[in-house]
Amino acid sequence: MNIISNELIPVYDNNGNQAVNTRELYEYLGVGKAYSDWFKYRSEQNGYVEGEDFIPFLGESTGGRQRMTTVDGFIFKA
Repeated sequence: MNIISNELIPVYDNNGNQAVNTRELYEYLGVGKAYSDWFKYRSEQNGYVEGEDFIPFLGESTGGRQRMTTVDGFIFKA
């Protein structure tokens, strides 16, 4: 994905849709609770639907014996 704007946090071009990475948004806002708790709460509060409003952004584990795919954040439609 290409960055199309980088004012407060990067805004990406995601197949013609503007999108933000929720982990970058979380870090910018300086939220005082764990990322996973914050995202779950905001998603439930606002009725966000996976695949419609956001998609998982997957990353590979770099430590330990077992390589696992982990959710690194979500790409959220801006």
